[in-house]
Amino acid sequence: MIGLFLFASCSHEVAPYDDLVEKGRIEGLVRKKYAGFFKGISQLAMVRNSSEDVPPDSIYIKKAAQLTDNVITDVRQFPLTVDSRLAFDALSYGALDLRTAGSFSHNDVAFFWENALLDPLLTKGREYVKSGMSNESTLLQIVQALQRGMGDKVTNDMLLALITIIGPKPPEKVIEFCRADTLAFKRIYDLIYYSRSLQKYGPPLWMTTGAWFLGVDIKGLPFAFFCLKPIIADKMLYLTFRDYNHGTFYAAVFDDPVPEDSGKMDAWLTRAEAVMSSLTFDDKLAERITRCSLPTYDTHNFYSDYLIYTDADSLKKEYMVTLKRERIHDSPFAFAGVDSITVLFSTKQITTGEGLMTPLSAVRVMGSSMSGGRVIPGRKGEGTAYLIPIGVHSPEMLKQIQEATLPEVKVNTR
Repeated sequence: MIGLFLFASCSHEVAPYDDLVEKGRIEGLVRKKYAGFFKGISQLAMVRNSSEDVPPDSIYIKKAAQLTDNVITDVRQFPLTVDSRLAFDALSYGALDLRTAGSFSHNDVAFFWENALLDPLLTKGREYVKSGMSNESTLLQIVQALQRGMGDKVTNDMLLALITIIGPKPPEKVIEFCRADTLAFKRIYDLIYYSRSLQKYGPPLWMTTGAWFLGVDIKGLPFAFFCLKPIIADKMLYLTFRDYNHGTFYAAVFDDPVPEDSGKMDAWLTRAEAVMSSLTFDDKLAERITRCSLPTYDTHNFYSDYLIYTDADSLKKEYMVTLKRERIHDSPFAFAGVDSITVLFSTKQITTGEGLMTPLSAVRVMGSSMSGGRVIPGRKGEGTAYLIPIGVHSPEMLKQIQEATLPEVKVNTR
């Protein structure tokens, strides 16, 4: 769908969203269109000067919530209509007004800012990424709105959501916006380029047809499940990844969704435990994995405190992919050791896969940890990792790589 929908305001002017941005009219339009909403936000931000401990009147909180719900209703079609895109911006300006208000130190105000205003923006941003749409204007609007609403109040959870929304290969205008920022978005810009520098070599070309499930089976250690997905950035090939916990894996691969009824959870856990305790990587399981609905849209070079590294050994003629999490140090008496998983591609496996399931040598090193005052010794184990295609695979990525790496030839004609 092309977002050339019409916006009808009280002035009866019709214009696409990008034209309104170019003319600098967005803020004025949304504050006029949603004047009641902004009045409710203003009243919520007011605190009696007599005491900093006096929270906003609960009547103002309830009223602001009702007015915010009306704006969120207009956001539902985002980004398919100009109205929905304007409503999205309205929420971000409301968040801006609250976070810069003197009353932000009150828990009620900060709670409303995060849950009523920012959470819908983050949710829509994640939904946009998940939908597979790719439009520079829309993604730029999302990151600008989030930066406006968050400012310097970004939490770690928000930062992780932003990393997913921006992705490992943002469009040029988005990457420039992140580079020019001084807070969270600059950190994400730095992360993207730093994480790319950790990959000395791109993956085997046969992997560029789509996303891959990576199951790691190390004797004496729990299974580890990941997705590996190649991307092209600046004419170079990189791997992105994400992990799957055991519940996500079981629910998707064995078509047994997590029950919404909490009363059925114990039975679901029993079924999951029975399957996972006897899990074996064979052709039957590989077929299940290729047909399942494990998500692949939110891969990155950084995920769940892990970074992805790639290297090659010219003597052994091996290619290596390492997923590594550095030591997490909460206190002298509570820390998690380094966790490093390395999978090795042999000379033959660098050239071609082995059909439905490609077995790879794997090594996992887990450093010593401490929890509850008890030391947990480090462990090292060797085993096998299994690479299985998931999602849609096509030769299009390989074609893009070939075109990106073709030499530029200039021909002078007379």
